[in-house]
Amino acid sequence: MYTEPVLGAPRMPPRRGLHTIPGAGGAASTTLTRFRVISYNILAEIYATKQAYPYCDSWSLAWPYRRTIIIQELLDSMSHVICLQEVQADSYENDLLPALSSMGYDGLFKQKTRESMGQYGKVDGCATFWKRSKFLLMENYSIEFNECVVRAATQLGLEDPDRHRFISRMCKDNIAQVLVFEVLPRGNRSRMSSNHMCVVNTHLYSNHLRPEIKLWQSYTLLREIEDFILNQELALVICGDFNSEPESAVYEYMSSGSCNEDYNALVDEVCKSLGNIDHFMHNIDLSSAMGSSFGMEPHFTNYTKLFKGTLDYIWFTPGRLKILAVTDLPSEADISEHGEALPSVSYPSDHLMLCCDVAQLS
Repeated sequence: MYTEPVLGAPRMPPRRGLHTIPGAGGAASTTLTRFRVISYNILAEIYATKQAYPYCDSWSLAWPYRRTIIIQELLDSMSHVICLQEVQADSYENDLLPALSSMGYDGLFKQKTRESMGQYGKVDGCATFWKRSKFLLMENYSIEFNECVVRAATQLGLEDPDRHRFISRMCKDNIAQVLVFEVLPRGNRSRMSSNHMCVVNTHLYSNHLRPEIKLWQSYTLLREIEDFILNQELALVICGDFNSEPESAVYEYMSSGSCNEDYNALVDEVCKSLGNIDHFMHNIDLSSAMGSSFGMEPHFTNYTKLFKGTLDYIWFTPGRLKILAVTDLPSEADISEHGEALPSVSYPSDHLMLCCDVAQLS
């Protein structure tokens, strides 16, 4: 009689240390509202194929194996806000939402604009979860970059075939979630002392040969939320997979509010698509949680056989939020102990989870 081999329980990745920011944990910080935020591209089942990751065993690529590790990672993080990318619709409904809801989280999912890849639920998107004891959801909306492209084409007065060519070039199905929370008071503090905060979760276009599209998506994202954030004086956290390295125009634009002259050619390329973009800049003061904490971005947040680099970020408004601590990222030696690259038997995604402790400034 032949029986299938029995696999052992999924192996959790090694626990990561918490790097406390010097001077951030003083006595004054104990009076601030503190919460933990994570950003994590969890690698959707539809993309976790043997063709894409030939160095990873098929059984450890399977969603039933990986979801056990992912859910445990999320619960072990003890985070108050969880921003996930590459969340498959059926994985959200059947696995993530039930598991996290039972542990005190509420959640929202927004799938990419495209249709399901085959049967129902086989399309990925972004999912944001929050501790219901810590936050009260006040409002939320989604940004569909495809809709923004069509709106831009109309505003430019384009007619076919230019309109069709423009829309085909710029529509890539990416989306963003925008959520506004009331931060609930702690202990016996008055409810009047609570504040509001905005959390954005996004996943930008992945093709490394089309950086101008990612730059335009970043521009559109901040243009969509800028007046809202500044007029209401909201603290802001932006989490996501930006598919852009620290040397990119996207990073420059997010961190400085504009693109320096080194990226003029890329800005020109965007302008060719969109017409003249007046004031290609934004006025939201943003810093990277990891970059500001370590003095530089990590060497990588995405680690495969073909690519190793930093693509994921947690951005925050330093005038309204303070980073107290960040979780260390594993080294190449740590990763190689469990496989040739990510994903592996212990690391369930090709991306690493980013985690930081944040305090809301009064």
